[in-house]
Amino acid sequence: MTFLGDALMAVFGAEEQEEAPARAVRAALAMQKRMLAMNEEWQARSLPTVRIGIGIHTEAVTIVDVDDTNLAARLENLTLEHDVGIIISGSTYFHTADEFKVRSLGTTQAKGRNTPIEIFQVLGP
Repeated sequence: MTFLGDALMAVFGAEEQEEAPARAVRAALAMQKRMLAMNEEWQARSLPTVRIGIGIHTEAVTIVDVDDTNLAARLENLTLEHDVGIIISGSTYFHTADEFKVRSLGTTQAKGRNTPIEIFQVLGP
């Protein structure tokens, strides 16, 4: 896990590859759920609330592939544009389709990629 200013990057699957995409999405859902609870507490005390966006991309990498890390960060940025909490790439959806409900957000052209990538909003388990 690495903190990047107001963001953090977590790598799932350094040892268990097959289950890594689903673990990443489950962690994102848990983060969203906890953030909702914290916001309710803060709102009840008239404190400001916080919004988080999470981008998840799945790719086989050696140590850390900067392009794939950048793609996850770009997906996180798209959560604001699409006003959603969690966006996953098509490759993550491919690995987790039977476990999570998603809504297609179409395709996006990511910087440094030759072809557009499919993106999905995660709705829940």
